[in-house]
Amino acid sequence: MQLLGLLALLITSASVTEAQITIPIQRKGENLTALDYLKIANTRHKLGIKGLKDHRSTSLVNWQNALYTAQVTIGNNQVFNVDLDTGSSDIWLRGPACNGPSVNIADSTLSNTGKTFSDAYGDGSKISGIIYHGPVTLGGVTATLDFGVTTSESGMTGPFDGLWGLGFSLLNSIDFNTAKGNFIGAAGIGGFAFYFSNYADKDTGELTINGVDTTKYVGAVQWVPLTTLAYWQFSVVGGSFVINGVSIPMTGSSAIADTGTTLMIVPTAVAAKLNAAIGASAANSQGFSPISCSLTGPSITVNIGNSTIVVTPKQYVFQNGGSCVSGIVGGGANPDYIFGDVFLRAAYTVFDVTNKRVGFAQAIHPGSAVPVPSVPAPTKTSSAIVNKSTSVPPSPTTKATTVPKTTSVPPSTSPVTTKVTCAHDKCVIGPYLKAACDPCVALIVAKDAYCGVVTWDSTCVKEVKAICGIKC
Repeated sequence: MQLLGLLALLITSASVTEAQITIPIQRKGENLTALDYLKIANTRHKLGIKGLKDHRSTSLVNWQNALYTAQVTIGNNQVFNVDLDTGSSDIWLRGPACNGPSVNIADSTLSNTGKTFSDAYGDGSKISGIIYHGPVTLGGVTATLDFGVTTSESGMTGPFDGLWGLGFSLLNSIDFNTAKGNFIGAAGIGGFAFYFSNYADKDTGELTINGVDTTKYVGAVQWVPLTTLAYWQFSVVGGSFVINGVSIPMTGSSAIADTGTTLMIVPTAVAAKLNAAIGASAANSQGFSPISCSLTGPSITVNIGNSTIVVTPKQYVFQNGGSCVSGIVGGGANPDYIFGDVFLRAAYTVFDVTNKRVGFAQAIHPGSAVPVPSVPAPTKTSSAIVNKSTSVPPSPTTKATTVPKTTSVPPSTSPVTTKVTCAHDKCVIGPYLKAACDPCVALIVAKDAYCGVVTWDSTCVKEVKAICGIKC
């Protein structure tokens, strides 16, 4: 079955995929407080763990009072504001024993499974509780599955009532107890897209399910294939940052697009170069670089594959009371990247579940001119800046949507092929392959989903089968 066929299967098997839905999201909090370096240092877990099933520690990285939430419904019309996190797969809500709005566990549509769960987050906070089973709804999209209700919380503060994971099933701490895995699979969601307002302008944004809002970006969505089906992780090999014509290469190999992270976290050496180039001071003891609040600094052009996104001061400067800090921070010796809200405010970001890829386009913000990319000197144009692809038009059978001027998530137009040779001596970690073997790693991590769906390179498939015993 080709990928287009899989998309068609999803559309026919779940009614929720027949219409595009847009959900408003809201940023909570006025200023950034409690600058806690632990929330940065421990994010290394996200990129240090490649999505192994037995991993039980994820990183919820958001400064207190500075996160985006959306309204969801649990059970019989119980409404909560949750943190939407593409860096997690779990769903949990606060229970009666914890502070804030809590789930009414006496709801007749909910049942206690008798099972328990626990999670430890990168900032040192911990939760534990009981797993319930029942209907959960996000923007009119409903699935019946297992979710957590907390009975104990430690260090878990913030203006939200729970967590709603939009990652892949390999990240689960809670078994959703559905035939199709987590919420995305159980609800038949083929893809979704995020739009965030500038930090300095407004406190709003939107999540569009099964489509894109073409009024929110310019140019074509440029696609990057995923290198693993745990986080929304992709390769940054050959990528770069350009500031005032000076190119700063992206060291390392991998990055994740993570709505659960406020900052843009990069290798410490890269962070020092970027912050110096935008006029920020050296990092303080907490890991943050003070910067002028004037919003007059240079823009940062981010080149990933064929995608070129311009990040402006309105997106990378954060207020902290009467002073400001850069939203670009170092993640220690870890060579990889977490593209949080700093980047995602600049990029209209499409998470294509069906085709296992993420797409970026320059976001449009009211009252702000479309930023112009910075080209590195000399005059030779970087190949990463040249637009080498075109957008895929929506299917002519796409139904009307509740959002004006939206289109369906563009499907792949051809089977995925690879010319990568997966050498045994450098690719194997237990049953998984290193991301250096991209895109073979995706075939291993999701072998059941990919068997018969993509076209494998003959060399790769031979070695993959030999190493891991894959049978399609």
